[in-house]
Amino acid sequence: MEPLVENEEKHIDHEKQSHYKHILLMSACFFFLFFAFNTSQSMQTSLSGALGYINLGCLYGMFAGFSIVGPAVVGKIGPKTSMIIGSAAYALVVIANFWPIGIIQIPANLLVGMGAAILWNAQGVYLSRCSLWDSRHSSKSFADMTSEYNGLFFSIFQFTGCVGTLICGLIKAVFPNVDNKVLFTILSIAAVIAFFCFMLVPSVASYESQSSQNDSLNTVGLSATLSLLCTSSKVQLMMPLALFNGMSLAFIVGDVTNDISNQYFGLSIVLIATSVFYGTNAFFSLLFGKLAAGRLGRRGCCAVAFITQVIALGAIVFYRFHAKAGFLDYVVLLTAITLLAAGDSIWESQVWMEKECDVAACDFADVFWIGSRSECCDCEFEDVAELGKCGAVRDRCVFENGESSCY
Repeated sequence: MEPLVENEEKHIDHEKQSHYKHILLMSACFFFLFFAFNTSQSMQTSLSGALGYINLGCLYGMFAGFSIVGPAVVGKIGPKTSMIIGSAAYALVVIANFWPIGIIQIPANLLVGMGAAILWNAQGVYLSRCSLWDSRHSSKSFADMTSEYNGLFFSIFQFTGCVGTLICGLIKAVFPNVDNKVLFTILSIAAVIAFFCFMLVPSVASYESQSSQNDSLNTVGLSATLSLLCTSSKVQLMMPLALFNGMSLAFIVGDVTNDISNQYFGLSIVLIATSVFYGTNAFFSLLFGKLAAGRLGRRGCCAVAFITQVIALGAIVFYRFHAKAGFLDYVVLLTAITLLAAGDSIWESQVWMEKECDVAACDFADVFWIGSRSECCDCEFEDVAELGKCGAVRDRCVFENGESSCY
Protein backbone atom coordinates (compact mmCIF):
# COMPACT_ATOMS: atom_id res chain seq x y z
CA MET A 1 0.00 0.00 0.00
CA GLU A 2 1.22 3.51 -0.75
CA PRO A 3 2.44 5.69 2.11
CA LEU A 4 -0.39 7.40 3.94
CA VAL A 5 -0.67 11.11 4.68
CA GLU A 6 0.63 11.05 8.21
CA ASN A 7 0.80 14.69 9.16
CA GLU A 8 -0.94 17.99 8.63
CA GLU A 9 1.94 19.44 6.60
CA LYS A 10 1.62 16.70 3.97
CA HIS A 11 -2.14 17.22 3.94
CA ILE A 12 -1.68 20.95 3.33
CA ASP A 13 0.63 20.21 0.40
CA HIS A 14 -2.18 18.33 -1.30
CA GLU A 15 -4.62 21.16 -0.55
CA LYS A 16 -2.40 23.86 -2.04
CA GLN A 17 -1.30 22.20 -5.25
CA SER A 18 -3.32 21.59 -8.38
CA HIS A 19 -3.20 18.06 -9.72
CA TYR A 20 -3.56 19.17 -13.34
CA LYS A 21 0.14 18.47 -13.99
CA HIS A 22 -0.25 15.02 -12.41
CA ILE A 23 -2.96 14.21 -14.97
CA LEU A 24 -0.79 15.53 -17.81
CA LEU A 25 2.19 13.40 -16.73
CA MET A 26 0.06 10.28 -16.35
CA SER A 27 -1.48 10.99 -19.77
CA ALA A 28 1.99 11.35 -21.30
CA CYS A 29 2.94 7.92 -19.93
CA PHE A 30 -0.20 6.40 -21.45
CA PHE A 31 0.62 8.23 -24.69
CA PHE A 32 3.96 6.46 -25.17
CA LEU A 33 2.65 3.10 -23.95
CA PHE A 34 -0.37 3.01 -26.25
CA PHE A 35 1.53 4.65 -29.10
CA ALA A 36 3.27 1.29 -29.17
CA PHE A 37 0.45 -1.05 -28.19
CA ASN A 38 -2.43 0.36 -30.28
CA THR A 39 -0.27 0.48 -33.39
CA SER A 40 0.94 -3.10 -33.01
CA GLN A 41 -2.61 -4.24 -32.21
CA SER A 42 -4.02 -2.60 -35.35
CA MET A 43 -1.63 -4.78 -37.40
CA GLN A 44 -2.50 -8.04 -35.59
CA THR A 45 -5.33 -9.38 -37.76
CA SER A 46 -3.77 -8.05 -40.98
CA LEU A 47 -0.37 -9.69 -40.39
CA SER A 48 -1.16 -12.71 -38.19
CA GLY A 49 -4.52 -13.79 -39.61
CA ALA A 50 -6.39 -16.20 -37.31
CA LEU A 51 -3.70 -15.90 -34.63
CA GLY A 52 -4.44 -12.17 -34.46
CA TYR A 53 -8.09 -12.86 -33.60
CA ILE A 54 -7.06 -15.47 -31.02
CA ASN A 55 -4.69 -12.94 -29.44
CA LEU A 56 -7.44 -10.33 -29.19
CA GLY A 57 -9.82 -12.90 -27.70
CA CYS A 58 -7.26 -13.98 -25.08
CA LEU A 59 -6.43 -10.39 -24.21
CA TYR A 60 -9.96 -9.10 -23.71
CA GLY A 61 -11.24 -12.34 -22.19
CA MET A 62 -8.55 -12.20 -19.51
CA PHE A 63 -9.15 -8.45 -19.14
CA ALA A 64 -12.83 -9.06 -18.41
CA GLY A 65 -12.22 -11.92 -15.98
CA PHE A 66 -9.35 -10.34 -14.06
CA SER A 67 -11.17 -7.00 -13.74
CA ILE A 68 -13.05 -8.54 -10.80
CA VAL A 69 -9.74 -8.95 -8.95
CA GLY A 70 -8.18 -5.70 -10.22
CA PRO A 71 -9.69 -3.35 -7.60
CA ALA A 72 -8.36 -5.51 -4.76
CA VAL A 73 -4.86 -5.43 -6.26
CA VAL A 74 -4.93 -1.65 -6.70
CA GLY A 75 -6.32 -1.24 -3.19
CA LYS A 76 -3.40 -3.22 -1.77
CA ILE A 77 -0.45 -1.71 -3.66
CA GLY A 78 -1.82 1.68 -4.73
CA PRO A 79 -2.49 3.19 -8.17
CA LYS A 80 1.09 4.27 -8.99
CA THR A 81 2.65 0.85 -8.38
CA SER A 82 -0.28 -0.77 -10.19
CA MET A 83 0.28 1.39 -13.27
CA ILE A 84 3.97 0.45 -13.31
CA ILE A 85 3.14 -3.27 -13.18
CA GLY A 86 0.42 -2.94 -15.82
CA SER A 87 2.69 -1.00 -18.18
CA ALA A 88 5.33 -3.74 -17.91
CA ALA A 89 2.81 -6.28 -19.26
CA TYR A 90 1.96 -3.99 -22.20
CA ALA A 91 5.65 -3.48 -23.01
CA LEU A 92 6.23 -7.24 -23.05
CA VAL A 93 3.36 -7.92 -25.46
CA VAL A 94 4.68 -5.28 -27.88
CA ILE A 95 8.14 -6.86 -27.79
CA ALA A 96 6.54 -10.30 -28.32
CA ASN A 97 5.58 -9.22 -31.86
CA PHE A 98 9.11 -10.11 -32.96
CA TRP A 99 8.06 -13.77 -32.58
CA PRO A 100 4.64 -14.16 -34.30
CA ILE A 101 4.01 -17.71 -33.06
CA GLY A 102 1.21 -18.90 -30.80
CA ILE A 103 3.44 -20.29 -28.04
CA ILE A 104 4.73 -16.75 -27.37
CA GLN A 105 1.86 -14.55 -28.55
CA ILE A 106 -0.98 -16.23 -26.64
CA PRO A 107 0.69 -16.22 -23.17
CA ALA A 108 1.82 -12.62 -23.78
CA ASN A 109 -1.73 -11.51 -24.57
CA LEU A 110 -3.11 -13.36 -21.55
CA LEU A 111 -0.54 -11.54 -19.43
CA VAL A 112 -1.44 -8.15 -20.87
CA GLY A 113 -5.11 -8.90 -20.17
CA MET A 114 -4.22 -9.18 -16.49
CA GLY A 115 -2.04 -6.07 -16.71
CA ALA A 116 -4.82 -4.14 -18.43
CA ALA A 117 -7.27 -4.89 -15.61
CA ILE A 118 -4.78 -3.50 -13.08
CA LEU A 119 -3.62 -0.56 -15.22
CA TRP A 120 -7.07 0.78 -16.08
CA ASN A 121 -8.44 0.36 -12.58
CA ALA A 122 -5.39 2.24 -11.25
CA GLN A 123 -5.87 4.98 -13.84
CA GLY A 124 -9.45 5.51 -12.68
CA VAL A 125 -8.44 5.61 -9.01
CA TYR A 126 -5.57 8.03 -9.68
CA LEU A 127 -7.73 10.37 -11.76
CA SER A 128 -10.53 10.29 -9.16
CA ARG A 129 -8.11 11.17 -6.37
CA CYS A 130 -6.79 14.15 -8.33
CA SER A 131 -10.32 15.26 -9.21
CA LEU A 132 -11.57 14.99 -5.64
CA TRP A 133 -8.63 16.92 -4.17
CA ASP A 134 -9.00 19.72 -6.72
CA SER A 135 -12.81 19.89 -6.48
CA ARG A 136 -12.58 20.50 -2.73
CA HIS A 137 -10.66 23.70 -3.39
CA SER A 138 -12.23 25.13 -6.53
CA SER A 139 -15.60 26.35 -7.76
CA LYS A 140 -16.16 23.12 -9.70
CA SER A 141 -17.99 20.08 -8.35
CA PHE A 142 -16.33 16.69 -8.20
CA ALA A 143 -18.48 15.49 -11.12
CA ASP A 144 -17.48 18.46 -13.30
CA MET A 145 -13.80 18.16 -12.37
CA THR A 146 -13.88 14.43 -13.16
CA SER A 147 -15.49 15.04 -16.56
CA GLU A 148 -12.89 17.69 -17.41
CA TYR A 149 -9.89 15.61 -16.31
CA ASN A 150 -11.26 12.50 -17.98
CA GLY A 151 -11.85 14.37 -21.23
CA LEU A 152 -8.28 15.69 -21.05
CA PHE A 153 -6.83 12.26 -20.35
CA PHE A 154 -8.73 10.46 -23.12
CA SER A 155 -8.01 13.19 -25.67
CA ILE A 156 -4.28 12.60 -25.11
CA PHE A 157 -4.73 8.83 -24.82
CA GLN A 158 -6.66 8.46 -28.07
CA PHE A 159 -4.13 10.68 -29.85
CA THR A 160 -1.53 7.96 -29.23
CA GLY A 161 -3.13 5.61 -31.73
CA CYS A 162 -3.40 8.47 -34.21
CA VAL A 163 0.32 9.29 -34.09
CA GLY A 164 1.55 5.70 -33.98
CA THR A 165 -0.56 4.32 -36.81
CA LEU A 166 -0.04 7.44 -38.95
CA ILE A 167 3.76 7.22 -38.66
CA CYS A 168 3.81 3.49 -39.42
CA GLY A 169 1.25 3.92 -42.21
CA LEU A 170 3.34 6.61 -43.90
CA ILE A 171 6.46 4.45 -43.56
CA LYS A 172 4.64 1.54 -45.26
CA ALA A 173 3.27 3.86 -47.97
CA VAL A 174 6.66 5.42 -48.78
CA PHE A 175 8.69 2.24 -48.23
CA PRO A 176 6.29 -0.64 -49.03
CA ASN A 177 9.03 -3.26 -48.76
CA VAL A 178 10.25 -2.19 -45.32
CA ASP A 179 10.63 -5.07 -42.86
CA ASN A 180 7.91 -5.06 -40.20
CA LYS A 181 10.64 -5.69 -37.61
CA VAL A 182 11.74 -2.08 -38.14
CA LEU A 183 8.27 -0.92 -37.11
CA PHE A 184 8.19 -3.23 -34.10
CA THR A 185 11.63 -1.97 -33.01
CA ILE A 186 10.31 1.61 -32.93
CA LEU A 187 7.20 0.52 -31.04
CA SER A 188 9.17 -1.56 -28.53
CA ILE A 189 11.44 1.37 -27.69
CA ALA A 190 8.39 3.59 -27.09
CA ALA A 191 6.82 0.97 -24.80
CA VAL A 192 9.99 0.63 -22.70
CA ILE A 193 10.26 4.43 -22.38
CA ALA A 194 6.66 4.51 -21.13
CA PHE A 195 7.39 1.85 -18.51
CA PHE A 196 10.19 3.95 -17.00
CA CYS A 197 8.12 7.17 -17.25
CA PHE A 198 5.41 5.64 -15.05
CA MET A 199 7.99 5.54 -12.25
CA LEU A 200 8.10 9.36 -12.37
CA VAL A 201 4.35 9.81 -11.79
CA PRO A 202 3.84 11.39 -8.32
CA SER A 203 1.89 9.42 -5.75
CA VAL A 204 -1.43 10.98 -4.73
CA ALA A 205 -2.93 10.08 -1.36
CA SER A 206 -6.63 9.32 -1.18
CA TYR A 207 -8.74 12.10 0.31
CA GLU A 208 -9.80 9.73 3.08
CA SER A 209 -6.20 9.27 4.24
CA GLN A 210 -6.77 11.95 6.87
CA SER A 211 -9.00 9.50 8.72
CA SER A 212 -8.15 6.67 11.07
CA GLN A 213 -10.53 4.57 8.96
CA ASN A 214 -8.16 4.84 5.99
CA ASP A 215 -6.96 1.25 6.07
CA SER A 216 -10.45 -0.22 5.83
CA LEU A 217 -11.46 2.23 3.11
CA ASN A 218 -8.47 1.46 0.89
CA THR A 219 -8.81 -2.31 1.13
CA VAL A 220 -11.17 -3.49 -1.60
CA GLY A 221 -12.17 -7.11 -1.26
CA LEU A 222 -13.27 -9.48 -4.00
CA SER A 223 -16.64 -9.92 -2.27
CA ALA A 224 -17.18 -6.15 -2.32
CA THR A 225 -16.53 -6.01 -6.06
CA LEU A 226 -18.92 -8.90 -6.76
CA SER A 227 -21.48 -7.39 -4.38
CA LEU A 228 -21.43 -4.15 -6.35
CA LEU A 229 -22.11 -6.08 -9.55
CA CYS A 230 -25.04 -7.91 -7.93
CA THR A 231 -26.63 -5.06 -5.97
CA SER A 232 -26.02 -1.87 -7.94
CA SER A 233 -28.74 -1.31 -10.54
CA LYS A 234 -26.60 1.35 -12.22
CA VAL A 235 -23.72 -1.10 -12.71
CA GLN A 236 -26.12 -3.76 -14.02
CA LEU A 237 -27.58 -1.32 -16.53
CA MET A 238 -24.06 -0.51 -17.72
CA MET A 239 -23.18 -4.14 -18.44
CA PRO A 240 -24.89 -4.29 -21.87
CA LEU A 241 -23.05 -1.11 -22.81
CA ALA A 242 -19.75 -2.63 -21.69
CA LEU A 243 -20.48 -5.71 -23.83
CA PHE A 244 -21.40 -3.58 -26.84
CA ASN A 245 -18.35 -1.34 -26.45
CA GLY A 246 -16.03 -4.35 -26.32
CA MET A 247 -17.66 -5.98 -29.34
CA SER A 248 -17.64 -2.73 -31.33
CA LEU A 249 -13.94 -2.17 -30.62
CA ALA A 250 -13.18 -5.76 -31.66
CA PHE A 251 -15.15 -5.10 -34.85
CA ILE A 252 -13.23 -1.88 -35.55
CA VAL A 253 -9.78 -3.24 -34.69
CA GLY A 254 -10.31 -6.69 -36.20
CA ASP A 255 -12.94 -6.79 -38.94
CA VAL A 256 -12.84 -3.24 -40.30
CA THR A 257 -9.05 -3.25 -40.56
CA ASN A 258 -8.76 -6.74 -42.08
CA ASP A 259 -11.96 -7.39 -44.05
CA ILE A 260 -12.50 -3.87 -45.37
CA SER A 261 -9.42 -1.63 -45.12
CA ASN A 262 -6.78 -4.25 -45.89
CA GLN A 263 -8.82 -6.10 -48.53
CA TYR A 264 -9.83 -3.04 -50.56
CA PHE A 265 -7.23 -0.40 -49.68
CA GLY A 266 -4.00 -2.11 -48.50
CA LEU A 267 -2.01 -2.22 -45.26
CA SER A 268 -0.81 1.40 -45.46
CA ILE A 269 -4.44 2.61 -45.59
CA VAL A 270 -5.29 0.27 -42.70
CA LEU A 271 -2.82 2.17 -40.54
CA ILE A 272 -3.83 5.60 -41.84
CA ALA A 273 -7.55 4.86 -41.36
CA THR A 274 -6.83 3.64 -37.83
CA SER A 275 -4.93 6.89 -37.29
CA VAL A 276 -8.03 8.83 -38.33
CA PHE A 277 -10.10 6.81 -35.83
CA TYR A 278 -7.80 7.58 -32.91
CA GLY A 279 -7.24 11.21 -33.95
CA THR A 280 -10.94 12.04 -34.18
CA ASN A 281 -11.53 10.03 -31.00
CA ALA A 282 -9.01 12.27 -29.23
CA PHE A 283 -10.73 15.43 -30.48
CA PHE A 284 -14.21 14.21 -29.49
CA SER A 285 -12.99 13.04 -26.07
CA LEU A 286 -11.86 16.58 -25.27
CA LEU A 287 -14.98 18.13 -26.80
CA PHE A 288 -17.48 15.88 -25.02
CA GLY A 289 -15.54 16.26 -21.77
CA LYS A 290 -16.46 19.95 -21.92
CA LEU A 291 -20.03 19.35 -23.14
CA ALA A 292 -20.76 16.69 -20.51
CA ALA A 293 -19.85 19.18 -17.78
CA GLY A 294 -22.10 21.78 -19.42
CA ARG A 295 -25.69 21.90 -20.67
CA LEU A 296 -25.57 18.79 -22.83
CA GLY A 297 -24.74 16.54 -19.88
CA ARG A 298 -23.74 12.89 -19.98
CA ARG A 299 -27.17 11.68 -21.12
CA GLY A 300 -27.14 14.09 -24.04
CA CYS A 301 -23.67 12.87 -24.98
CA CYS A 302 -24.91 9.27 -24.87
CA ALA A 303 -27.72 10.15 -27.28
CA VAL A 304 -25.17 11.64 -29.68
CA ALA A 305 -23.02 8.49 -29.39
CA PHE A 306 -25.98 6.25 -30.20
CA ILE A 307 -26.95 8.24 -33.31
CA THR A 308 -23.42 8.50 -34.72
CA GLN A 309 -22.65 4.80 -34.28
CA VAL A 310 -25.96 3.66 -35.79
CA ILE A 311 -25.22 5.74 -38.90
CA ALA A 312 -21.63 4.47 -39.10
CA LEU A 313 -22.49 0.79 -38.65
CA GLY A 314 -25.30 1.12 -41.19
CA ALA A 315 -22.87 2.55 -43.75
CA ILE A 316 -20.34 -0.24 -43.17
CA VAL A 317 -22.95 -3.02 -43.36
CA PHE A 318 -24.96 -1.82 -46.38
CA TYR A 319 -22.39 -0.03 -48.56
CA ARG A 320 -20.56 -2.25 -51.05
CA PHE A 321 -16.91 -1.32 -51.46
CA HIS A 322 -15.38 -1.73 -54.92
CA ALA A 323 -12.47 -4.07 -55.65
CA LYS A 324 -10.55 -1.05 -56.93
CA ALA A 325 -11.31 1.59 -54.33
CA GLY A 326 -12.56 4.87 -55.76
CA PHE A 327 -13.15 8.33 -54.28
CA LEU A 328 -16.58 7.43 -52.88
CA ASP A 329 -15.13 4.36 -51.16
CA TYR A 330 -12.60 6.52 -49.34
CA VAL A 331 -15.31 9.01 -48.34
CA VAL A 332 -17.57 6.29 -46.92
CA LEU A 333 -14.70 4.59 -45.07
CA LEU A 334 -13.36 7.77 -43.47
CA THR A 335 -16.84 9.11 -42.62
CA ALA A 336 -17.84 5.84 -40.97
CA ILE A 337 -14.60 5.71 -38.99
CA THR A 338 -15.05 9.33 -37.85
CA LEU A 339 -18.61 8.65 -36.63
CA LEU A 340 -17.52 5.44 -34.88
CA ALA A 341 -14.79 7.41 -33.14
CA ALA A 342 -17.25 10.08 -31.98
CA GLY A 343 -19.48 7.48 -30.35
CA ASP A 344 -16.61 5.48 -28.91
CA SER A 345 -15.10 8.58 -27.28
CA ILE A 346 -18.29 8.97 -25.22
CA TRP A 347 -18.63 5.30 -24.28
CA GLU A 348 -15.04 5.26 -23.04
CA SER A 349 -14.58 8.67 -21.43
CA GLN A 350 -17.93 9.78 -20.03
CA VAL A 351 -20.38 6.97 -19.27
CA TRP A 352 -18.23 5.24 -16.66
CA MET A 353 -17.60 8.53 -14.84
CA GLU A 354 -21.20 8.41 -13.62
CA LYS A 355 -20.45 5.38 -11.47
CA GLU A 356 -16.96 6.60 -10.59
CA CYS A 357 -18.41 9.80 -9.13
CA ASP A 358 -20.90 7.80 -7.04
CA VAL A 359 -18.20 5.51 -5.61
CA ALA A 360 -15.87 8.37 -4.77
CA ALA A 361 -18.76 10.24 -3.17
CA CYS A 362 -19.53 7.27 -0.93
CA ASP A 363 -15.86 6.93 0.08
CA PHE A 364 -15.73 10.62 0.92
CA ALA A 365 -18.96 10.43 2.87
CA ASP A 366 -17.87 7.33 4.77
CA VAL A 367 -15.11 9.31 6.45
CA PHE A 368 -16.90 12.50 7.36
CA TRP A 369 -20.65 12.14 7.32
CA ILE A 370 -22.04 8.79 8.46
CA GLY A 371 -24.33 9.33 11.45
CA SER A 372 -24.01 13.11 11.25
CA ARG A 373 -25.97 16.02 9.81
CA SER A 374 -25.10 17.89 6.62
CA GLU A 375 -25.90 21.55 6.89
CA CYS A 376 -24.94 22.00 3.24
CA CYS A 377 -28.06 20.31 1.91
CA ASP A 378 -30.31 20.59 4.95
CA CYS A 379 -31.00 16.90 5.37
CA GLU A 380 -30.28 14.23 7.94
CA PHE A 381 -29.10 10.75 7.09
CA GLU A 382 -27.86 7.63 8.83
CA ASP A 383 -26.03 5.85 6.03
CA VAL A 384 -24.42 6.30 2.67
CA ALA A 385 -27.58 5.36 0.77
CA GLU A 386 -29.45 8.32 2.28
CA LEU A 387 -26.46 10.53 1.60
CA GLY A 388 -26.68 9.58 -2.06
CA LYS A 389 -30.27 10.85 -2.17
CA CYS A 390 -29.16 14.05 -0.53
CA GLY A 391 -26.35 14.67 -3.03
CA ALA A 392 -24.39 16.68 -0.48
CA VAL A 393 -21.04 15.63 -1.84
CA ARG A 394 -21.43 18.03 -4.74
CA ASP A 395 -21.62 21.03 -2.41
CA ARG A 396 -18.46 22.91 -1.59
CA CYS A 397 -17.86 22.21 2.06
CA VAL A 398 -14.97 22.09 4.46
CA PHE A 399 -14.99 19.34 7.08
CA GLU A 400 -13.12 19.58 10.33
CA ASN A 401 -13.48 16.94 13.03
CA GLY A 402 -16.67 15.66 11.46
CA GLU A 403 -18.36 19.09 11.40
CA SER A 404 -19.38 20.68 8.10
CA SER A 405 -19.41 24.30 7.06
CA CYS A 406 -20.41 25.75 3.68
CA TYR A 407 -19.02 28.61 1.67
